[in-house]
Amino acid sequence: ENPDPAPVTSIQHQDTCCVSGETADEVAKCSTCDKIFVLQYLRPVTEAIPTDPNWRCAYCVLSTEPKHTKQRRESAAAVRLMARLRNGLKRKKMEETKLRKETKSEEIKSEETMATRRSKDAAQQETPIRTDGEDSQKEPAVGKQNDSSEEAGDKPTAILASET
Repeated sequence: ENPDPAPVTSIQHQDTCCVSGETADEVAKCSTCDKIFVLQYLRPVTEAIPTDPNWRCAYCVLSTEPKHTKQRRESAAAVRLMARLRNGLKRKKMEETKLRKETKSEEIKSEETMATRRSKDAAQQETPIRTDGEDSQKEPAVGKQNDSSEEAGDKPTAILASET
């Protein structure tokens, strides 16, 4: 009743393979369910894209063929193989994504470590180096005040540890 069936092989740019999620120039398209298959993931394995305009995928054959037939058993095996392929590809993509995230996380940590080292190096360069043997971080003695505080009558600015 449909005088002009859709071609089985065609260039599909928007459709993706139901097994791999990939796109390809040449794909097999089921005449019953419109599933798309890249040749590499099509099961049962074929050497070329099916050219029969009434070609049905293993999923459709499995759902329509009577039980205990050779064609149904072969289709069931093909569906299981495609499911394994699909799950393996998903697992591989997840592992690659996880690895990329871990790598990116390590790169960020490395960059943070480098930035911290740079800031510490910069802080060390800004800190004056004392050559008279005294620690540059020591607090001034209480008895010593600078001249401007004596004139203003201020209290010593240094606080001893015993006063706190």
